[in-house]
Amino acid sequence: MWLWGCGKHPLYHRIAAACGFLLAVLVARLFRIHWVSAMTERFKRERQRKSIALYLNDKQFIAVAKVAIRAATLDSMIDLTFSQVVRRYPKTLQKASEDFTTPQKINLIKDAFTEDLPEHKAAISEFISELNAARYERNDIVHGIWRPTEAIDSLDLVRLAHGKPEKIVRRVTESGMLRLEKQLIEMVWELADWKMFINRVLQSRLASLQGKQPPLGFPPNPPRTSDRDSLPN
Repeated sequence: MWLWGCGKHPLYHRIAAACGFLLAVLVARLFRIHWVSAMTERFKRERQRKSIALYLNDKQFIAVAKVAIRAATLDSMIDLTFSQVVRRYPKTLQKASEDFTTPQKINLIKDAFTEDLPEHKAAISEFISELNAARYERNDIVHGIWRPTEAIDSLDLVRLAHGKPEKIVRRVTESGMLRLEKQLIEMVWELADWKMFINRVLQSRLASLQGKQPPLGFPPNPPRTSDRDSLPN
């Protein structure tokens, strides 16, 4: 009965009003905190998406895809060549080479080609240098972060590092990527040509050791020559 009677006391109404006001303030603040947190997270996601946006038009996107496909073909040819070259080495090296990266495989291919064809050392070195440069450019395009430029037909590829400003790696265009696509497929064919050339040279050397005639069409022409190979040592 006393509690029921308290509802008629003026102090009771003041306390109830104060509690209601405090509850309303608390709810409003909680809502504001949740809203600010949600908006902050939303803006953060938008900044993240913007930082990795492609900024590519359809033609540029197709050019990137062509570069990736041709580069995959070249890597397959490198793997095939490496698997053939490494057979000449001891079993321990063959086992260790299973974990070789593609650049390590390329270096071993270069060493093997140069060992077989020391008279074409400079030409082989130039070819391998161009092959590596093409693969580095491909890596920047496929794995890089894109940024728009003041020119409509060009984009910047940047590298991100924690706590450091963006670093521009290279500027690319659709025509440049299509040029790289053609260069990559030419690298595939030239690598295959070097393999065939070396095989014919080795066959001729073996025939000479055995006192036999060299294969028809010998000597074959190398895939490329270098003026430096003609210079005296």
